[in-house]
Amino acid sequence: MRNKIVISFLMISSILLSSCSFNDNNIQHVEAEIIEEYPLINNSFVQGLEYDNDGTLLLSNGKYGDSELIRFKPGYQEISQKIDLDDKYFGEGLTVVNDKIYQLTWKENIVFVYDKNTFTKLVSHHLESEGWGICYHKNNLIVSDGSDKLQFFDNNDFDKVKEDLPVTYNGEKLKGLNELECVGDKIYANVLGDNNIYRIDITTGEIDLVVNTDKIDKSSYSDPNDVLNGIARVPESDDLIVTGKNWHSLYRIRI
Repeated sequence: MRNKIVISFLMISSILLSSCSFNDNNIQHVEAEIIEEYPLINNSFVQGLEYDNDGTLLLSNGKYGDSELIRFKPGYQEISQKIDLDDKYFGEGLTVVNDKIYQLTWKENIVFVYDKNTFTKLVSHHLESEGWGICYHKNNLIVSDGSDKLQFFDNNDFDKVKEDLPVTYNGEKLKGLNELECVGDKIYANVLGDNNIYRIDITTGEIDLVVNTDKIDKSSYSDPNDVLNGIARVPESDDLIVTGKNWHSLYRIRI
């Protein structure tokens, strides 16, 4: 009888460990649950994605000659607002701060600031590094540049407010940080060419959660550029909307 009890205990323990695993540094690994799928605006080379408080999505498209800022409603392919960037700019990440939209450019060292309601360009700021991802947290704009570091800027004058924050995964540098989404005191991040989403502790820079997105069928995306990119928190929810460059769909996921 004792042998049967021990075997049963080991089987139950194995099931529990496989459903939610932790490594030595208490990094949780979870699998994203797909809640809903929506069509994505055609030919979207997604570089930035964020919900506005009216339930619409703001999207920054990249590529020289095709970069733009657009607004649309999830589930529909009709664009309600749009502004094109000059052909010399490659659009990157975006974020909303009160009544303004901040949009990065890739190698042009420019951050555009728009009126959120009219898409009128208000001002631009200089950025020393490349621009990849951006999100907003407690009066700070947090920017990634494809390295393992996050930069912090004042949202009013875009002055740098603190030293860069190194991001680590199991004590190792996590390079390729791309699209960012601030949620509370955490940052959800895409990493270039990686099918996981990483959650960063905003104080320590350590990864504390890894979200596997393998349940999303990516078999039709064969081009090396068709990578997971784009994270937006659904308002009044813990769900996220995720997508990728040149993808056909947006996915609402729960973690």
